Order: sequence, then structure tokens, then C-alpha cells
Amino acid sequence: MYSAQSPLFRTSIHNSSAVTARFTGVSNPLGLSINNAFGRLWPANAPYRLEGIGSSTILDPTGEPLAGAPNPMIGGVYAGALTGRRPNQVIPGALETGAVGTALLCRSPDGSKKAVFAVVLADGSIVQEQTLQGLDGLAPAGTVSPVVDRRPDKDLDKDREDAHATPRVGVLLNYAPTRSL
Repeated sequence: MYSAQSPLFRTSIHNSSAVTARFTGVSNPLGLSINNAFGRLWPANAPYRLEGIGSSTILDPTGEPLAGAPNPMIGGVYAGALTGRRPNQVIPGALETGAVGTALLCRSPDGSKKAVFAVVLADGSIVQEQTLQGLDGLAPAGTVSPVVDRRPDKDLDKDREDAHATPRVGVLLNYAPTRSL
């Protein structure tokens, strides 16, 4: 179990000059890559609830933010519009709402062998996260059924304790016979 929102787990402990230095590696996690890709854990977070910006992070096995991040400016924590692809995004996109799940797509085809992930957001958009280059858009809001602003089913008792519970969702990638996210 990792400590969320503890100063000891801020990106700055290993990447003091990162634009995400004030962010922690885990903050209201809603998804976790279960493939332990490249020996790291990859939480999807909604640090400011579903409606606020999201973050997607790479953690060391100790739970600390990534030491020796491929891109020291990002520091292993991708957040909001702070960590778009540099110098230019191929497709506009950012973690504009809470991140609800991640899925490893592949090693980057650019020859760097860095991981490329799909990150699904609460508004139903999908961004591509390349560990060295940053974020690009992949699919617009509403591509996946959004969970932000989701209202309880009209048949549910609105006074129930779980009527407004934070959703728990997941992301799966099927490679064969055809890729589908």
C-alpha cells in the first residue's frame, strides 16, 4: 500500500525540476496497470475528483515517484496540460479530467523502446502517454462512456450511501485477433 498525498512521495524527491514536482505518485487512484509493465506500477489518478485534472504516474517498486525518469521535466508524473508532448503535440490532448484507467499499448515504435500507454479519462477521452515524449490526444471526450457528471439511475434510492460513490472502472487491451481497447 502506498501513501497518497504524503510529502515523502512527491515527484520532487527524485525530480526536483519537474513541472509536476508538487504532485505525488498516488492521489485518489482509480486504476492501476495490472501488467507491471517494464517493472513499474502505473496508477491512474483523479487528484481533484473526476471533474478536475487527472494524473497518470510511473512508480518505482517502492511506491515512490520514478527515480531516473526518462524525461526529468515530466518526472514520471503526467498531469493535466502540464506534460504535453514536447516540442509539439501530434494530436491535441491532456488529462483534463480524472484518469480512470491505463493500458499498455506497446514499446514506442520510435526506437527509444519506452513504454506507450493509453489513459482513459472520466470525460470519455483517451490520451496516449509516451514515457519520454509526453502526452498526445488519442480520442475525444465521449469516445468511451463518460463517468464524470454521471447521475444515479432514476430507479435508485438517491439517499443510498453509494448513490454518489466514485466509480471504479478498468481498461483492458486485447491484442489478438485484432487490437481493441
